[in-house]
Amino acid sequence: MNDTSSDKTNKKKAGCLKIGFVVIVVIFMIMIIISSAINALTNETDNSGHANSSDSNLPDTKLTRLELKERIEKEAKRTIAKEILQTRFVGQIAGEDAGGLMLDIEYKTEGVFSNSMTRRSMIQDTLDFVKRVSQNEDYGEVKIYMLRPFLNLKDQYGNSKSEQVAKIVFRKAVADRINWRDITTEQFELLIETEGTLWWHPALRN
Repeated sequence: MNDTSSDKTNKKKAGCLKIGFVVIVVIFMIMIIISSAINALTNETDNSGHANSSDSNLPDTKLTRLELKERIEKEAKRTIAKEILQTRFVGQIAGEDAGGLMLDIEYKTEGVFSNSMTRRSMIQDTLDFVKRVSQNEDYGEVKIYMLRPFLNLKDQYGNSKSEQVAKIVFRKAVADRINWRDITTEQFELLIETEGTLWWHPALRN
């Protein structure tokens, strides 16, 4: 009789142990599932919200198109221009400069005593402008410089009219190769003719 009672007690203990083990396993599995869910949620937050938040705190050093225009016009007034007539950027560039911008700027300048001196003065001013702009990293996306100076010219009747007197096109890729400390005005003019575009109004060719 005592043996039977002992067997029943042992069976109950064994049953309790089994139930306890099952409960522990279930709790452990639930904890794993909860932990995985928390990790997944954390990773999603890091990859979206947190990452974007971190990126938004980084300083944006790239100039807007308006800021770029205003700053380049200031450079132009320091070097080539008496007055800015129009500044625009062309974005569809092919070839080696694809992906960059072309600066197209029209401006009033001043003539000097003779045509040859006026041409030389414009080339020297262009040299100063290209030197400043090409070496400034803030203007790095501008790959081509197209300069259109205007002068007041008189016709055969003595009437004065503002006309484009030159067209100068130069590439940043070429400017980046120049030793600005030693290049002369004559050498720079030759570079424009061979590596870019240089056109003079007939009134300035004599």
